[in-house]
Amino acid sequence: MLLLLKTSVSGRDAPRALLFDLDGTLINVDLERFLKEYAKLLAEAYAPRVPRELFGPAFMAGVTEMLEGRPDRSNAQRFFDTFCQRVGIDEAWAREQAEWFYTEKYPSLRPLVEPIPAAPEVVAEARARGWLVVVATQPLFPLTAIVQRMEWGGLDPEAFDYITHMEAFHACKPSSHFFEELCQTIDVPPSRCVMVGNDVHDDMPAANVGIATFLAKDFLLRADHPAPPPRAEGSLADLLRLIQTGELERWIA
Repeated sequence: MLLLLKTSVSGRDAPRALLFDLDGTLINVDLERFLKEYAKLLAEAYAPRVPRELFGPAFMAGVTEMLEGRPDRSNAQRFFDTFCQRVGIDEAWAREQAEWFYTEKYPSLRPLVEPIPAAPEVVAEARARGWLVVVATQPLFPLTAIVQRMEWGGLDPEAFDYITHMEAFHACKPSSHFFEELCQTIDVPPSRCVMVGNDVHDDMPAANVGIATFLAKDFLLRADHPAPPPRAEGSLADLLRLIQTGELERWIA
């Protein structure tokens, strides 16, 4: 990932950012199956010290705590605080097991992720036209887990300027706090950003903070969920045309 440089440039030369959801937007993954297998492997990594009957409820309590968001602690810290308290284990050991898991066991999930052929071209074209390109995935995973999924899906993590993850963020989608924190982190105002995602519930609320949105319909999720309407919708191929023609640049202030 490139290091983002702080800038005070304003007007037409100011930075503009294209914010991409990951799963179902840039990579093809059956989330229901993936998360089921992921939870099973993670439970095995913590057994027998954490009995299976305790792991599931404690894990879900930790995830819920992350989704609710707190400005005082990172998502990761809130997860481990909740999880460790529920099962009665030391946080240092819990983190060590997680690191071991993501190195040794998590890679077995690779067959569940497939590339979306148009995605690398969309990213490359956006960069060529001067966009900062950001992975704005739900920050429920550590960076290594997200980077691995990107690589399994045929993406080069180094082609992105920033990747959201659980250690760095204090809120989750669809909260406005997530989108505000992301804009602050990359130092680009909402009016200079476009959010691209396939989940109506999680991604389209970016509009609530002034971010223009594109609904990626290749693997559409929660289509009937109430949310602000997107500025445009279509396939990644449609998005590519918006980038190539310069139309996307006209969306931002």
